Amino acid sequence: MKSILLSKEKLKELKKQYRELSFSLSRQKEEQIKKGGSSDSWHESAAFGATQAALEAKVRELKNILSEAKELPELVDNDKLMLGSRFRICSEEKEIIGRLVHPLEADPANNLVSIESPLGQAIKGKKVDDHLEFNGKKYRVLKIS
Repeated sequence: MKSILLSKEKLKELKKQYRELSFSLSRQKEEQIKKGGSSDSWHESAAFGATQAALEAKVRELKNILSEAKELPELVDNDKLMLGSRFRICSEEKEIIGRLVHPLEADPANNLVSIESPLGQAIKGKKVDDHLEFNGKKYRVLKIS
């Protein structure tokens, strides 16, 4: 099975989310047991069941992700753009600065570019001074760190 490489911050966030959702799920189950499984109406019971099923699915998803997750090194020492690399590229009109990350961590507003996104695919494997095309514009790789 292939590891999912995530930043220390993202791993911490996912672990916290897993703990909180697991706790919430166990509390809901306890409350339902205390009620004796009875509810005021069929609609209330169905809504509770759907909410609980969604929570259980999310907890399972997070558990699977965390079981495969490894910490991405803060600095990646490589002359080619790869997962974890920080980069700076420019065209005649625009400069893009970012870091290539796993899709789970992608956040364009914070310059975290999914390696599977169109930009990630365009720059993956490039070296300093290599040229690439993205969104109809020609870019040059200025820096990799």
